[in-house]
This record gives sequence, C-alpha cells and structure tokens, in this order.
Amino acid sequence: MRRFFVSFLALTLLVSLPISAFAATPVQPTSLKDVQKKSQGISYWSWKKASEKIAQNQPKLGNITTQIGTRTVPDTQRTSEAVNAVSRLYANFEQPTELVVIYANYLDTEWGQSMIDRFCGRDCGYDTSSEAKNMCRSSQDCFGAFAARNQRTGAALMYQTASDEGKRQPQRVAATVEAHEYLHTIQDIAMKNSNYEQVPRWFVEGGANWVQAAAVYSASFSKYRSERNRIAAELFGSKMYTPKYLEDFLNPKSGFSWKSWDKYEHWRIYDIGMLATEVMTSIGGPDSFMNVFSKIGQGKSFEEAFESEYSMSWKQGVKVISRVIASNLKQ
Repeated sequence: MRRFFVSFLALTLLVSLPISAFAATPVQPTSLKDVQKKSQGISYWSWKKASEKIAQNQPKLGNITTQIGTRTVPDTQRTSEAVNAVSRLYANFEQPTELVVIYANYLDTEWGQSMIDRFCGRDCGYDTSSEAKNMCRSSQDCFGAFAARNQRTGAALMYQTASDEGKRQPQRVAATVEAHEYLHTIQDIAMKNSNYEQVPRWFVEGGANWVQAAAVYSASFSKYRSERNRIAAELFGSKMYTPKYLEDFLNPKSGFSWKSWDKYEHWRIYDIGMLATEVMTSIGGPDSFMNVFSKIGQGKSFEEAFESEYSMSWKQGVKVISRVIASNLKQ
C-alpha cells in the first residue's frame, strides 16, 4: 500500500473569511450539468448528504488495538468517536477487521518504528523502515500521520504522532487526523491492491480531507464549513487559481503518475483536492466518491469510473469542476 502522509503544521492557519449561515436551504446540485448554476449549494449539500449517512448507519468497525508510547500523550481523546463516524459514513463498504492505532511523540520515535516494523515486516507494499522518523523529525516538527495495510493479513495500521503544539490545534484535538487516516484504509480495501498511480493524487488525499471535515463535524454545518475553509485558507483571494490552472492541476497532461504533482506546492493536493471532492459529493453523495475507488479495484480506469458515477466524461467533467472551484474561490 502506498504511504499516505500529511503534514499538519500548515493547518494552523486561521480562516480569513467569515462564515455566513444560509438564510434558506440552498438549491441542491443534481448533476455536473447544473452544478455551476447551483454552485452556492455545493458545500451545504456535500455536508448534508454525509451527515444523513452518518446518522442513519451503524459502524462496521473491527477489532481496534491502541498502543501508546510510554512518554507520549495523544493529541486527542476522540479517536474512537472520529473513526466511528467515518465507519458509519462508509458503512456500505468493506472495512478493516483488525485496526492497530499507534501514538508516538518525538521521544518515542524509536519505539514507534519498532511497532511499525513488527506490524508491517515486508508486507505493507513499500519500505516502511523510516516512517516514524519521517512523521516526526523533531520535537517541533512532529505532526505527521500515515495509514498502511498488511497485504498478507489484511490488518490496518494508523500511525499518529503527538506533540505539545498538536494539543493546541483544535482540529487535532477533534481527531480529524484519525478520521483522515482511517478513510485511507477503506480506500485501500476498495482498490484491492490496484496501483495507486491509476488514481489522481489529489483524489486520494483531498478526498480524505473532505471526509475528515464531513465526518468529524457531521452535526454542524457551520463547523464543517469552518474546517473546510481552514484547510483551503491559502486558496482564497489568490488570482492564481484560474479555471485553466485548476484543470491542469486536476488533470495533468503527464498523466496520473503521482510524480505529476511534485511540481506543485505540496498542500495543493489536499486543499484543491478537497474542493474537487466536495463538488462531486454534493452531486452524488459520499458513496459516489468511494464507488470510484471500488470500480478501479474492479479493473476500470479512473476516467471510466468517474464517467460511470457522474454521467459525464472526465475530460468534460474536469472543466466543469475547475470552473466551479475558481468561481467559488472568488466569493
């Protein structure tokens, strides 16, 4: 399984735009053909459809084992709550029957790596021998997290770092990191060990960012909107993110090799990817997002899976999504 890494130091940015409550329920987008005209409803209906799923479904959690380093205090006490919400959001999809959650701060990095080695061996799909250090390079730079799945046993691992600064970040206290990483384990099962080079990098990571906001803040649209705006804070007010820029980013001419996004600032796969996922889920709901991964796991290309879910070719759909994001960023 490919490594999933996210640095959360950048997430301390404050949202510069005010959050305004809707005076009335916005019109719901129903397809990529009308989403531009109904773009004011994208955030609300993306959140609303996720919120309803979570409220209606029962979790499919397997056995969870938590290991905490002897000198570590996790940044959150809400891990179970966050993972439970994501499990209910995707109750229609297969989930890990065994989940190991490891917490380690900088002082416990060596112990954390030994736990990763014990879990993965050579069976997590890539070299995990330096992951603990990569996630936590110093006591001041200890914000990383990753998920992996043992391809021999099927068990899943979530490795979470902890730090004093992390405990001062509301989103980490709310366990958005844990929600993000648990979503990756469901993605991986749906993919059935297919090559992640078939999937846009922003769809994997940005989709997980959308899920962390929608799942953790499913009870409050204003809190969802706040988290969403916090994640995308660097995009607002910039003249850089034109429809052309966004289309080139979402659909690079070099293809979906993850190296195609190396030329961009790293956080763009998370924030632009989240906004693109929000557009799609406002139309098709949260299952439509995961259905794309499932169909790729069944042998379809990303383009084929996208068209089957959203009734528009990816070539045309990416143009619509790019125009919608660019327009909404100006507001």
